[in-house]
Amino acid sequence: KVAFPAKSLGQLTAEQMDERQFKLKDWFDEFLATPMTPRTTQQLYSFLQVNKRCATEGGVRKYPGTVIKTGYLTKLGGNKSGGAGNWKRRFMVLADHLVYYENEDVYENGGAPKGRVSLNCIYCPTPDLPNDKNEFTLFALPFEFVVRADTKADMDDWLSIFQKLQAC
Repeated sequence: KVAFPAKSLGQLTAEQMDERQFKLKDWFDEFLATPMTPRTTQQLYSFLQVNKRCATEGGVRKYPGTVIKTGYLTKLGGNKSGGAGNWKRRFMVLADHLVYYENEDVYENGGAPKGRVSLNCIYCPTPDLPNDKNEFTLFALPFEFVVRADTKADMDDWLSIFQKLQAC
């Protein structure tokens, strides 16, 4: 088996860089040759294509870790399949991932988040009209994240950002 190249500290010489690239290529070739299920293969290809376009087209994610948007959304929690579920208002912080907190004070004071939604492979369709509850769904594979905004303008703003991210 080919070992993944170790992280390096400091500057690399040209020879070290060549060796590192060679080892990374060997590791990646072996990784791609590993038997995978059709679903896993599709997710991998989607992930690679998403990140390739983000790197070349700029998209919204220009600087890793940069906060893109913050604000309150009410999310559906609890028993979503067959049950009524419950709605909880949470303070959302959109950066590399969507992280949500009990409220804005917890975020401002460095408290622990209540949850995190990975945005590596997302789809956020425009909801059907009429939509009096300002409700939309973020499909963050393999999960669905159903939320409601306080106003239509706020919902449209979140939708616009998620749709730009999905195009990345």
